[in-house]
Amino acid sequence: MAVTILGVDPSTRATGMALLSYTQGEPIKVSHCQTITVPTSFKGKEAILKMMELLQVQYKKVESYQQADQVIIEGPPTIFNPKFPASALLPIAHISGASLVIFGLEKSFLLYPAEWNKARKKQVTHEKIIEEIGSPDTWHFAHKIKSECHIEHILDAVGMALFWLKQNYIEDF
Repeated sequence: MAVTILGVDPSTRATGMALLSYTQGEPIKVSHCQTITVPTSFKGKEAILKMMELLQVQYKKVESYQQADQVIIEGPPTIFNPKFPASALLPIAHISGASLVIFGLEKSFLLYPAEWNKARKKQVTHEKIIEEIGSPDTWHFAHKIKSECHIEHILDAVGMALFWLKQNYIEDF
């Protein structure tokens, strides 16, 4: 059995993407990692639309993304949580929804952050991901990341895809 999962961590400014490939009995491979960034000159609705455009371009450009068996996209934390202002969540909701359409409704799934990271702090979650499948230094990057702060988006994309793999394909991980 072999399966590939594309993880997508949507954001208005820097969306993280990573492809995980798993073949039974072999280590998980992480490839085609990248962050898609929108220049700060784009504001509000224009930034959202630009991110949607860039996601569509990358999807059409990277054949491995098109061939992924499933796409796991992070949805925004619950809109009813008073800790998160709607003004911060709605742009992410737009990009998450657009990602579902761009990557294909028939193979895309939304996960809320607490579903896959068990509401742990980011640093703890990222350390656990690295512990389980290795350092980002060993992963294949489609493009060099422009800023080290963007690695968190790739780690989140990997984490979601890893969670999905473990829940649906790997019995004794």
